[in-house]
Amino acid sequence: MCSPQVGSFVVFSLDPISMVERFCNPSLTHACQNLKMGKYVAYISQVISPYPSTHVSAALHFVFQGTSSPTFDWIEGIQQDMAIPVLPNTRHPSRRPPLDPGVPLPWNSCSISPLVVTWAKVAPSCRSP
Repeated sequence: MCSPQVGSFVVFSLDPISMVERFCNPSLTHACQNLKMGKYVAYISQVISPYPSTHVSAALHFVFQGTSSPTFDWIEGIQQDMAIPVLPNTRHPSRRPPLDPGVPLPWNSCSISPLVVTWAKVAPSCRSP
């Protein structure tokens, strides 16, 4: 089986220096060295695998930990009822069923927005079943 798989959750980090090195801009590289980076969690909703290729493109929906306020709009135009809860979060204004990551996330109040997506180039990894 190869990953990433559609419907899976991934933990990843970004390397801003390698992302900008092709621009050969020392001030940009220096600015990236000062960024504080962390780890992120995302849901994979689509994978495009052009053959032959050493990388695939994956559609990532960032998992966010938000408020349960009915006025929630962390990005303009996105309302709370447009989000999809992720277990252990089961709260949704219209009782939308949560996504199941296989093992409940260690945080409460997590959701994804199907309307906010970014694409990433990913080196797939394969293992025997």
